Amino acid sequence: MRKRFRPLGRATLRKGTFVNAFPIIPGTACGADSTTLRVWMFGTLEYSAFVRLHDQMRREVENGEASALLLCEISRFISVGREGSWTHILLDPEDDAEATCEVRWVARGGGCWLHLPGQMMAAAILPLRRRGLTLGEHLRRLQTVLRRVLAEHEVANLSVEPGRFVFAGRRPIACLGVAVANDVTGYGAILNVNPLLEPYRRVLVGDRQRPMTSMARECRRPLRPARVRERFLDHFSAVYGFARSTLFLEHPSLGPENRSHAIASPR
Repeated sequence: MRKRFRPLGRATLRKGTFVNAFPIIPGTACGADSTTLRVWMFGTLEYSAFVRLHDQMRREVENGEASALLLCEISRFISVGREGSWTHILLDPEDDAEATCEVRWVARGGGCWLHLPGQMMAAAILPLRRRGLTLGEHLRRLQTVLRRVLAEHEVANLSVEPGRFVFAGRRPIACLGVAVANDVTGYGAILNVNPLLEPYRRVLVGDRQRPMTSMARECRRPLRPARVRERFLDHFSAVYGFARSTLFLEHPSLGPENRSHAIASPR
């Protein structure tokens, strides 16, 4: 019998509506309250838009604003961390989509990440000292969040390589890659929910690693990425000890199209 998980509730921007008992307050600053998490939740973003938001949030947290979490998908793009190299990228030059896929080296941990719709990007922007965290503890907690989300969706045979990967069987299903500057973390993790898996055979996340798998493949049932993002937020708040989350579905630097599919509709 499948376990049922608790949905976050109705998602709407009408005044007085709550998501998981936390009010949606677009445009409200949270100040330096260490118990509040500011959350930006989007559908699919271009990588350049994601980086623009990510860097702005890091500057705000460095200047004393509350911790931030960005949850979204990223359109086709390859980002390469400190452990990645060209040897992990085996794109087919005869395939138009692959031949034009942009590749960028990024100042974060981890290896080569192929970003596609259906993959969740989670960027956790936290002031380590204010939160009483070390980098090692941050990585441990982030990995715990990923494992809880996967276990809740009945993904079997989970194991980890501490601070780097979560595996389903022998294939990675989530990768961690973090940056730290001025005591503030950046980037975080990717989790394959239901992307097309064929391209992952040609972009490997690290040395001696098999192609990434996905939650949909391991669960053998349809999954809704928006619902997975909501459950990730619930577990993240619990594991990191945030008492209150303020949820934003839009940002002045982005168009309204990025609000689509950010929150799962009620059943």
